[in-house]
Amino acid sequence: MKKYFSRISDFKTFESFESNSIQKSRSADSIQKSRDAALKVNRAIVWCLAQRGFFAEMIVSLNIYGSYSVETMQTNGLNIVYGIDFVLEQSDAAVRLVLLHEVLHCVGQHMARRGGRDPYLWNAACDFAINPILADDLRPKVLEWPKFPDGKPMGLCEERFAGMKAEDIYPILVKEKGNYDGGFGEVIDSDKKQVPPDSEEDVVRKAFEDIQIKQEPKKKTEDPPPPKTEDPKDPPKDPKKGPSRKAIPGEIIVVKRGPNKGKIFIVLDSSTSSLQTRELTARQAAKKLLQN
Repeated sequence: MKKYFSRISDFKTFESFESNSIQKSRSADSIQKSRDAALKVNRAIVWCLAQRGFFAEMIVSLNIYGSYSVETMQTNGLNIVYGIDFVLEQSDAAVRLVLLHEVLHCVGQHMARRGGRDPYLWNAACDFAINPILADDLRPKVLEWPKFPDGKPMGLCEERFAGMKAEDIYPILVKEKGNYDGGFGEVIDSDKKQVPPDSEEDVVRKAFEDIQIKQEPKKKTEDPPPPKTEDPKDPPKDPKKGPSRKAIPGEIIVVKRGPNKGKIFIVLDSSTSSLQTRELTARQAAKKLLQN
């Protein structure tokens, strides 16, 4: 019989689980990191509204959220998506600057002006066009360039491009064939979908996927029975399959296959021929495990 669900015995097991997916950790620690990053970005938003009135109307009209799938920040003119790890690694002053950088992409409607140009070079041309505007406003602990892990400043900014439009900078970059990986942020075409937000529900639900709980060995109470002589007529046993047992009332399971794949249930009754269960939200499941 195939195993269609995984048992979750306690919250400690859930908390120690680490996903191999692009979103890295989906444990309780990830939820806290998401909250910390959101708080940091919200502080930056409030600062921009209070100190940079020019950007206020645009900022309040944008949907701003975080994702582990984004390296720095990106925008398609409707949303600004910030990388959770990136925000946590940068200073408050750097987060403010990158946020204003993305807003300037929206003000210039760069996502709608690319046409048939190369996306990589177009993004670099747009950065060269707007970063000189921000460079004039740099001040320690107020607005600062973000930094690489080695401490070097990020950002594409050259004096020769000050005051130029991205359309005029682009052919220069095409001719020079340079490396422009030192920038931050990304312009996404306005007709392309961005990554969805990593909601708390999603983070918790994904943490339950494919968790395997090792059963504790039974205590030895009596001498083991003599080994059973195998009947050649019996079907061969699969050595990969471990011992199976009935689900226990109150046990939490996550379905791994079929139409209910990914759903979380609590076992109500296992004494009948059909398993009686009730579906739980990921938040309800986490709360119940914490209570155990």
